[in-house]
Amino acid sequence: MNAYGLAALFFSFNSVMVAIFVIIKRNDKVGRTFLAFNLLAAGWAQGLPWLISYNVSYEVALFSSRALNLFAIFIPPTWYHFVCAYLAIQPKRKQVLTGLYVYSILLSTVSFHPAFVNHLTSMVGFRYFTQPGPLYHLFTVLFSLAVTAAFVELFVALRFLKGEERKRLKILISAMFVAFVGGSPTFLPVYGIPWPQYNLFLMPIYPLLMAYAIMKRGLLESENILAIHREKLALIGLMTSSVNHELRNPLFLIRESAKKIASQLEEKKNSESMAALSSISKNLDRISDLVGRLRDFGKVNQDKNVADEVDLKKAIHDALFFVSQELKYHNVEIKEEIPDDLPKIKGDKNQLEEIFLNLFMNALQAMPKGGLLSIVLRTSNIVHREKGNRSTKYEVQC
Repeated sequence: MNAYGLAALFFSFNSVMVAIFVIIKRNDKVGRTFLAFNLLAAGWAQGLPWLISYNVSYEVALFSSRALNLFAIFIPPTWYHFVCAYLAIQPKRKQVLTGLYVYSILLSTVSFHPAFVNHLTSMVGFRYFTQPGPLYHLFTVLFSLAVTAAFVELFVALRFLKGEERKRLKILISAMFVAFVGGSPTFLPVYGIPWPQYNLFLMPIYPLLMAYAIMKRGLLESENILAIHREKLALIGLMTSSVNHELRNPLFLIRESAKKIASQLEEKKNSESMAALSSISKNLDRISDLVGRLRDFGKVNQDKNVADEVDLKKAIHDALFFVSQELKYHNVEIKEEIPDDLPKIKGDKNQLEEIFLNLFMNALQAMPKGGLLSIVLRTSNIVHREKGNRSTKYEVQC
């Protein structure tokens, strides 16, 4: 085996080890998509030595070429899926992800057909190298678009992060960039460009960078994903605060002008115009309320050690405000059982609102054809046995 084959095998084995370590630490969408991406990349790399290192027959090499390309077909959608899961934008990209996976599945059905990999030829010092059929170009398009889109998503997210979270994302981008720079130039000889494949020696750096990032920087820890969410929430707060500042004075002037016109029309007893102005005033109040709610929702509590007194009923209603139109559109009925004398609790109002909002959105997704959303709050007295103190227990059911 030559050095190129050893580099591919080193990349393959260590990528799998890193992925297994991650999935043990966090068995969620991020961990699972990271595992899938690494297994596919490892499968592709395992096939390379059969083309560039091992002394095998043409038939075995051709089968290996088609097999490794079968793995490669699913790398672009899985890579994009991992990025979406890591950045918590998967729901927004659901249609794109579905399209990418359907495209890959359809392409995989012809991966062993001569129209995909036509034959092998000697090139750039290797005995065998893939020569494409007409359908292979569809894979090239898929790879180029999906991989580029994923990196764009990462760089956009990078703009909104600061401190340690920004450093972690930079390391992730660097590691993935090394992996793709190491593997992507294998396309060039396929298209007749005699590019020496020294790039393959970059691939083993990828698992080493990922191992460093995970062990030393805490990359892919659940807490760090939550930190990205907090950064995004802070950005929303900044944006809505700016919008509130820009809209407040114009809204005030419009409201006062409407009142002045209303007083003049009242003297003339023009009922139709009065009704129209009343509608304008109500909608202005609604806009002001919306901007204010967005501003409050986007605020981030800078002092995590200071807890506010939170009215759970108000927090739930404020969260419902943002999904009320969607609930109505999907014919979801809301049923509340919230006591009027519910005592306040200590906590972070914005985080509680975000939790309730996520619960309501999950309920909405579970009832696409309509249904009943029940919100039940109860209090009950409990006794701490070790001290004998009585306290209040809160139960929230959605």
